[in-house]
Amino acid sequence: MSRRRGIRLHPNVADTPEAISNRAEALGRVFKQCGALQPLGYISEQLDREWTQACARLGQRLVTASEAVTVSNAIRAASELESFMRSRGRPYPPQHVDLDAFLHDPGAAPAPVRALASFRWLVNQGNLAWELGGLTPPRHVAQQGRQRKSGQATAVAPPMLRYLEEKVERLHATGEPRWSALLASWIAAAGCLRQKHIARSQPRKLTKSTLHCECSRGKQKKLRKGFSYCIPSHFSTGWPWAQHMIQRYDKLSDAKKKRCGLCFDEAGTPWHMREITLIAREIFVGQVEHPQTLTSYSWRRWAPSMGQVLGFDPLQLASLSDWQDKTSVPENASMPLHYSGARYALSMKSKQAIIAAAPTLGGYESWELIPPSAIQQAKSEL
Repeated sequence: MSRRRGIRLHPNVADTPEAISNRAEALGRVFKQCGALQPLGYISEQLDREWTQACARLGQRLVTASEAVTVSNAIRAASELESFMRSRGRPYPPQHVDLDAFLHDPGAAPAPVRALASFRWLVNQGNLAWELGGLTPPRHVAQQGRQRKSGQATAVAPPMLRYLEEKVERLHATGEPRWSALLASWIAAAGCLRQKHIARSQPRKLTKSTLHCECSRGKQKKLRKGFSYCIPSHFSTGWPWAQHMIQRYDKLSDAKKKRCGLCFDEAGTPWHMREITLIAREIFVGQVEHPQTLTSYSWRRWAPSMGQVLGFDPLQLASLSDWQDKTSVPENASMPLHYSGARYALSMKSKQAIIAAAPTLGGYESWELIPPSAIQQAKSEL
């Protein structure tokens, strides 16, 4: 057994009424300072008060509709930028050169990746005219995410999938473009897929229950030309994520469709694995201990964990990964399995089963605390 303990959900103090009110007030001040909703012409005292009130209402609306960590990061990035602009004697609004210098100054921007994401959020929500095109974090910062530690990734706890689903739905409902980046973690969990395969895939067919996809390149030597796989087309809550994704996919050009993958931004560019990981970690700040240990492989461990709890046999467990890992398949079954035409159907059935069991078993704090009675109940509902 891995020595690393699974992470668990716990109450979040950021959801208290006092904390929400403080964030709304601070965000309203940030929007006014950045020039959001600024009226044209001469600004009298009365017009200035009305402008302040309009920014305050905008802040209240966004705090209600957005994640606490997103708002907190935006306020922090705006404060860091304000100090940087003041030290340079530069006026607002910041120009491209100001923002570029800020991101590459270690003393001004201790977390440039987070700051750039916050600036994009402020620009989108406040309709600001900032020049963000072409801005990138320092090269050494982008490469830090490639460093890997030895050992198995931390496994997510049962209730974390439902929490992830709720956040994806909420971001989509509020028009937050990062919902598709967060969706990538859910696809990795439900489809037992690597993020690189999600980025190389194209949707082929959508049915009432399943999204059928094709990956252009597999990991094994015999799958180098690609492989087919399936994913449940609905969350455990019943939300049709695949339908919303296909609607965005159909709007892209043919050239972008070939390289956008299943999870892409508004420009049709696949989300980078580091961005996906950082966004997933953000929503669990304050919800779990040590969210920084979450990786894409943490979500990939969810399906095998759920399958083992449900008592899947070796063939069913192998079907969760679309038969890419044959080490758990009994030796006397390897040849019949090689010629079987029902492997894809078993993979589809196994994935639908673990998603169907998620509402019943997702209420327990950790995998080891799920009682046999709950497992039997989940099996009876499949």
